[in-house]
Amino acid sequence: MRYIIEPTSNGYILREIYKSKDEENTCYVYETIDETLRHMANREDPGSRYDEKRLYITRMPGDKNDKFNNEHSKIIWGE
Repeated sequence: MRYIIEPTSNGYILREIYKSKDEENTCYVYETIDETLRHMANREDPGSRYDEKRLYITRMPGDKNDKFNNEHSKIIWGE
């Protein structure tokens, strides 16, 4: 499956494009990019709490922001 995110004036359109012509492509509308990305992550099986690797969608300060700290660094780039 392939995803296309289209920004609109009041949100985002997420299009799911399937490789198989038997499946109908679908569209979803979300107000925030966070919701859009979480939908994609859930469709791609983000993993369980017990898995070695799990996908998270979260907001954090940029690495040049004053509020960025070592904990953020560990989350993004590992230890």
